[in-house]
Amino acid sequence: MKAIIQSRYGDETTLKLSDVRRPSIKKPTDINVAIKYVNLTAGDMHINTMDIGGPMRLMMKLIFGWKRPRKCIRGITGSGVVIETGAAVKKVKPGDYVTFIQSLNAGALADAMIINEKRTIQQVSKVILEAATTLPFGYLSAMHFINAETIKPGMKVLILGASGSVGSAALDIAVQFGASVTAVLRAKNFDKISTLNPHATMDYQSDAFNTPSKMYDVVFDAVNKYSKKTALSWLKPGGAYMTIKKTTREDPMKLNQLIEWLEAGKIQPLIEHVYPKNEYQKAHRHLYQGHKVGNILIQWDPT
Repeated sequence: MKAIIQSRYGDETTLKLSDVRRPSIKKPTDINVAIKYVNLTAGDMHINTMDIGGPMRLMMKLIFGWKRPRKCIRGITGSGVVIETGAAVKKVKPGDYVTFIQSLNAGALADAMIINEKRTIQQVSKVILEAATTLPFGYLSAMHFINAETIKPGMKVLILGASGSVGSAALDIAVQFGASVTAVLRAKNFDKISTLNPHATMDYQSDAFNTPSKMYDVVFDAVNKYSKKTALSWLKPGGAYMTIKKTTREDPMKLNQLIEWLEAGKIQPLIEHVYPKNEYQKAHRHLYQGHKVGNILIQWDPT
């Protein structure tokens, strides 16, 4: 079968489409999935390029591989159709469509992969499969911070980095909970996020952004590029500051909630571009340049 492998850390030229051995079920809780879409995320970028400095880079290499990715087939989140299941699998059956994430194991950029039922994998309908591919990374990460416990109707919320996969998801979820959201991003991308219905947009390079007012109940840094001092300068007394720098958890129950919202049309994931499989290097270059809006996908199998 075909898969995208990486033999060393680096830019998109380190990725190659190659022939590899087709995976097979080894455990009774294994699920064999034929891949349809793969979402390229900030997680992929950080692991593939090791663009993180300091102690975190050392930790990342200890986890993912010292000189090269320990899991050579890349891609941490995607969607597809179940081909075969182990004898003990109860969650899905052959023919079901699923979306999934497994950051530590990767393997999504391939014709097929094995995912254990105990990992974060949930059934979805075929009609929303493309959009559902965005949920396990951006939306699940955002929901760790922006949820029914932290956001109440009428709250004023400022999202720093609202054009990324996590930031756009946070905007979408916060609006779903009835918040008044101001989205901070590049001015050229205002129109692209308009479908998510922010109350206001603000250019991060503008004078308005450089003259903060303490009027927000929640400030969420969705890109980990702003200092805590900058974020707090927007926050009213007693307000909540959140940052994506805090570790999130891959929660199947929250993913199922997001799928229900997507099925009901309550959320509308932002997908900037869908690349065909043979443009995998172009897709990764788009990711690594750091200016994507919402999500970019690779359509692995057009059937």
